[in-house]
Parts: sequence; structure tokens; C-alpha cells
Amino acid sequence: MNMIWLLLITSLAHADDPQAVDVESIKQRYWAQGEQAELGVVQNRTYSKARKLTLGLTYGTTSSDPFLAITQLGGSFTYHLSEYIGVGVVGMGFFTGKSGALTEFERWSFATANTVAPFNYIGGEVSASLLYGKLSVLGKSIIYYDMYILGGAGRVNKEGGISFAYHAGIGQRFFLSKHWSLKIDYKLLSYNENIIEKINPATQGSIAGNRQNFSHTINLGVDFLFDVNEIFSKKPKINPEGGEVGKP
Repeated sequence: MNMIWLLLITSLAHADDPQAVDVESIKQRYWAQGEQAELGVVQNRTYSKARKLTLGLTYGTTSSDPFLAITQLGGSFTYHLSEYIGVGVVGMGFFTGKSGALTEFERWSFATANTVAPFNYIGGEVSASLLYGKLSVLGKSIIYYDMYILGGAGRVNKEGGISFAYHAGIGQRFFLSKHWSLKIDYKLLSYNENIIEKINPATQGSIAGNRQNFSHTINLGVDFLFDVNEIFSKKPKINPEGGEVGKP
């Protein structure tokens, strides 16, 4: 019992000592202060993108025409102006085949459907990373993620010629290391297309109509992040005995 009272008295004595708990020092280290008396939690990013380049590779599926089964292989090249804004180019090559619905339709009707197969898309893109955080996996490990929105415009090559196209979407990136990350994103790609006649033998190959295509793409991929300045500014390792490592 005497021990408990001794501990209580000691803690109260330290509470009156301003040097025991330096509140202002804690605020400066862990809280951000603005011009007003407002406080906000701040944590430095474990994985930074600012002023770095990203090379990306993706694979996914596209839903646009119920009579077509479409997959795509894509790539991207992005320069991050800051942690929040990136600009770059993106491209996708489409692989198109008959869907199960078209196969059944042709089997029972002995005819086909007017479809327009996409070949490829290339364009410019702007991305904005609005959310950054971390997730706990079963309390065993931490995963850092980066959620972003994107948009851009370019040209799509398809049956019937080339058309102007634009896209917008949202995605999420999961960092594996300072250089590698996995990502998943959704993009809405839209463009105008001429429908090629494939049913009527008398007018086969002619333009049967026109419509606005809305393609929904889902992509899984991997990104490689690197700093160009860091690569070219690497200093050679110096041998303790003189000269560069690897050189006589």
C-alpha cells in the first residue's frame, strides 16, 4: 500500500514539472501548425512519387458490345510533377473475338451481327492522387496505397477508321517497395464509330449507321517507379586502396 502512495506522489510531482512533458515540442514533431490555431495530423509518405517517372504495364478486359469478347494489353509512361499530379501517355492494344452471345446467335439464326472491333488506343493522360494511406493486414503487416483519378484524350483505331476518343477513370495502387507497385483501375473510353454492314450481302462493307461507343475497361497491372536524377547522379564506389571499384 505504501508503494502505491509513493508512486502516486511521484507522478503528481512530475506533472507539476514543465520540463517533464514538453507539449510544444511534441506538437512541433507530430502536428502541423498553420497561421491559425488549427492542428492536423501529418505523416511523411513512405513511398514518394514527386519528380519521378513511372513505367506501367497492364492487362484487362473491356465491355462495350455484347457480341464481342475483348481483352487488352496496355502500357503507360508518367512523370509525377508532385505527389498529387502526374502527366503522361497511355496506350492499349485490343484483342477481339466472338462472344458467347454472338456464337449462339450465329448458330441458331445462320446470320451474324454488325460489330465494330477496336484495334488500339493511344493518348495523353493526367492523373491526380487524392488519397494516400496504409492498411493493416490481419495486424501482421502494413500495406501502403494510393488512390487516384485520371482523364485524357487521344485516338482510337478500329474497324472503319480512326476516331477521336477520350477517357476518364479511377484506380488504386498498392506499394510493394520504393520502386514497385501493383494497381487496379477502371476507365471509361468513349468514341464515335461507323457501323460496318456485315449482314446484307448486297451492301456488305458499307456504312450501316453511326453511334457513340462507351467502353468499360478494367485493368490489373504493375508499375515501376524510378528517379532519373538518382540513376545518372550515382557516384562510383571508391576502393580504399585507391581508384574506382572494378577498375585496376
